[in-house]
Amino acid sequence: MLSVDPGVMELVGKDAAQQLLVTGRTPTGDEVDLTRKAVYTVSPSGQIDIIGGGIVRGFIDGDATIKVSVDGLSA
Repeated sequence: MLSVDPGVMELVGKDAAQQLLVTGRTPTGDEVDLTRKAVYTVSPSGQIDIIGGGIVRGFIDGDATIKVSVDGLSA
């Protein structure tokens, strides 16, 4: 299981930024931080950027979707 927090974010202004937290569960139920291991895909490109360990930065106003993948799991 893969979880991304926050599930929805609003960035206001071109210099706005917010941290994503990606967590997963091991077979024994332990929660692990996968934020730095995750692969982030943004659609449409050019509105936001994801840098260094899940920091989301906005460039222009509009809506965007972030797909997060880790070891074959997606959120």
